[in-house]
Amino acid sequence: MTSVEVALSDQFLGWIFSPGTRVRITGPDEVVRRFAEEMDALRAMYDLSDGDDET
Repeated sequence: MTSVEVALSDQFLGWIFSPGTRVRITGPDEVVRRFAEEMDALRAMYDLSDGDDET
């Protein structure tokens, strides 16, 4: 495990997405929550369950 101090920003979140499952945010809770919210928004954006494939 490696611990680093970062500034919570869209750029940081984008960087965290790049290595996929090889990186895990463990805290603080505010950062974990913000990242989870970003993932939820992306999931909703790409949800094909309604059968509507319009872009």
